[in-house]
Amino acid sequence: MSAQSNSIVIEGNGNVTIQDVNNSPITINTNNTDEVLAKLNKLDQVIIDSLLQVVEKQDERVSTLFKTLLNGIAKEKNVVKGSISNVQSVKVGDETHYHYHYAEARLPKELTLTIPRIHPEDIIGREKDIKELHELLSTGKRTIVVNGLGGIGKTTLVQVYLSKYYDEYAHIAWITQNSDSIANDFVNDGGLIRNLSIETGNLEPEKLFEEISRKLKGIADKPNLLIIDNGELALSNYSNKLPGQPNWHLLVTSREEISGFHLLPLDFLSVEQAIELFKKHYPLQKLNEQDIKELVQTVDYHTLTIELLAKTAKVQRYDAAKLKGAIEQDLRANVEVGRQSEQVKKIGTYLSTVFNLSKLSEAELWLLKQFACLPPDFHTYNLLEELLIDEESSYKDIFAETVSNIAQKGWLLQNRDTDSYKMHRIIAEVVKKEQRITTADVLTLISSITQQLIIDQTKDNPIDKFVWLPFGQAILAYFGEDTFTEIADLQIKVALILRQLGDYKEAKKLLEKAVLHYENEFGQDHEITIERYTHLASVLQDLGEYERAKNLFKTAALWAEENLGEEHPTTSGRYSNLALVLQNQHNYKGAKILLEKAMLSDEKSFGKDHPITAVRYSNLAGVLQDLGNYERAKMLYEKALLWTEINLGEDHPVTAKRTSKLATLLGGMGEEERAIQLLEKALSSDIKNFGKNHINVANRYSNLVILYEKIGDYSKALELTEKALTILKKVFPEGHPYIETGDSIYQSLKQKIE
Repeated sequence: MSAQSNSIVIEGNGNVTIQDVNNSPITINTNNTDEVLAKLNKLDQVIIDSLLQVVEKQDERVSTLFKTLLNGIAKEKNVVKGSISNVQSVKVGDETHYHYHYAEARLPKELTLTIPRIHPEDIIGREKDIKELHELLSTGKRTIVVNGLGGIGKTTLVQVYLSKYYDEYAHIAWITQNSDSIANDFVNDGGLIRNLSIETGNLEPEKLFEEISRKLKGIADKPNLLIIDNGELALSNYSNKLPGQPNWHLLVTSREEISGFHLLPLDFLSVEQAIELFKKHYPLQKLNEQDIKELVQTVDYHTLTIELLAKTAKVQRYDAAKLKGAIEQDLRANVEVGRQSEQVKKIGTYLSTVFNLSKLSEAELWLLKQFACLPPDFHTYNLLEELLIDEESSYKDIFAETVSNIAQKGWLLQNRDTDSYKMHRIIAEVVKKEQRITTADVLTLISSITQQLIIDQTKDNPIDKFVWLPFGQAILAYFGEDTFTEIADLQIKVALILRQLGDYKEAKKLLEKAVLHYENEFGQDHEITIERYTHLASVLQDLGEYERAKNLFKTAALWAEENLGEEHPTTSGRYSNLALVLQNQHNYKGAKILLEKAMLSDEKSFGKDHPITAVRYSNLAGVLQDLGNYERAKMLYEKALLWTEINLGEDHPVTAKRTSKLATLLGGMGEEERAIQLLEKALSSDIKNFGKNHINVANRYSNLVILYEKIGDYSKALELTEKALTILKKVFPEGHPYIETGDSIYQSLKQKIE
């Protein structure tokens, strides 16, 4: 503001007239208390300061009453003398004119009441971000939004920046957006109004905001720093009204992407940094390094939650297992966290206030419910549309904009390069806690994943289905205890994939839950329930529970005979299932009768070149091998393997399985060299498909052990036995026949070597 000339006139009768170039003259009767108070209260600080200096000249015509009241008003306005320069008095008749010049009132460095700062040494892992922020602000990009998930550390970063570069700025203002209107938040900061000498009068908040902005822009000193913490999307409407370059650096923190501002995304801490942050707030030794590592991984390296869990662990002495369920169980905390030293009574409840869902639309809430039931990974837009939207969806027409909006508001993490989206685990926990998600809410998702998990044994490679397993498990993690047929169907599909992966224990748990549901829903003699019995029986067979498996397979076979007839394909399949359990129990003759019956039925129903018939050939060959009929077994094995290689390919798991079966037969027929070659081929395929710790890999090792022992290479056989046992003991419970057999072979080989 440029200097302006004004005057205060002391009249002959002692009254005072103020001639301000910006306003009409004001005359004050200095002997009238009410008039003095009323008129002095309307004057700004600069004129009050001028009056104080005039009165100090001890003009006898100014009443004692006026001097007393003036000093009282000055104290209320916190006037600091010294804004006037070049005060000169001129006598005109019986009046004394005091002429003075005044410029901008002296402004404090901190323009707002609150300027929160954190020492740079108190932050972990943000040195690079602070440096980048300073470079952006110092090189012309003076309108910055530090953007990131709520609770990731945006405010803390800016507080540290403010502390580190405090001395570089002439004036600093900090406004926290607590309402829907940033104008209200500016106006509600009393320090800003007072320091800028703004008369509030009856002005509306928007007009007052404009006056504040005008005053800020008029400050000649530079550079200055304006920080708006927790800014919202609507802030873009004020971008041209807020002070900016060249005199002001404008810095905003927001979980939302605000148009018109330069975006500085804030990423998550690294594993090492997250562990360091936890230890900073947790000085005890009850939790070890591995406990802490697992905890920070569980919360997906979310800064605020790490601090909260660490402080809670310190105060409440919770162990790692309890802390992992802290949000879901809403554990007691009673600690303070760094967000303006907020008191946290319960963990889940507090995080629900940090991530407030109340402002979201119905469509946005629906989308968050879907993401809460998805794996916590990035998913492409095309995949999301495929899984979540069908022709009947009421959100079909607005799906694209809903995804875009919810990501812009900071509820989803976005990878623009791959057009993919992810919900952070902490937000997912809050959504689950605050929104009661029903199967009806995510029915399309459940149906989509159930369909993706179906394996067509005649053509599908189960390996291709493994990618969908985490999706099914994520849904069941939320709905696993619900008694709905849609959930039971999904449990069956997930269990069958787990069986392919060799996780028989978890598959059994899911199948038993599902079977119980079908028994209650449809009855024990219903066709659907009977089919579910066969799935459970197969896993029981894998686990060595042969008698229980046999009873379920027998129940299924009898139902098929009675309801479908002995030559129906379903009946032949159940004969085959029952036969394999009989084979496990060494009832080879009984198994042979059932398998020959099934084979003849399927040859008649499907022909000799059908995949189902190939299954019967392979199964019958195994029993014939046990009975010593090697030639016929070899013929059937080769027949089944040839069909498999042609139709499914050499890398298919079924091809590896049948290659292995043929190899064991050839080994028994004295063709050890060829048998080893085939088994090595099968082993390589299984490792490629399933990894080194799969049950199929253990079976291949076991088959090779027999051959190496037969040719006298006991050391190699012992080495492979150890590998097989390591896998078997992870997959099967103690006492399983496979483990007992493996232990027996191991001891025998050790004796032979010794």
